Amino acid sequence: MICRRTASLLTMLYLLTAATAYAECAWVLWGEDKDMLSSVWNVRSARRTRQECEADRVATYRSLNVSAPGAGLDVKQDARSMPVFLRFECLPDTVDPREPKGK
Repeated sequence: MICRRTASLLTMLYLLTAATAYAECAWVLWGEDKDMLSSVWNVRSARRTRQECEADRVATYRSLNVSAPGAGLDVKQDARSMPVFLRFECLPDTVDPREPKGK
């Protein structure tokens, strides 16, 4: 009887530990294209850790020839000759900036 209790307790502990290990959060690098009329968010990449995502974020800004990430970058002009601002954010995979805020 005690062996069954011990075995079931150990099994429960194992399952809890395994479930926690698989519940790691992934990080998503989102890019926002924003002009005076609209804003569009797109997934740029996904990484296992926040540090990897932040490294991707910095590399993305550098690929645009910007030495330091800023709040917004006037990097191109659209067909209407309006400036387009780009912004990149690392967010947990459970957060989607396209979803409406609030209730």
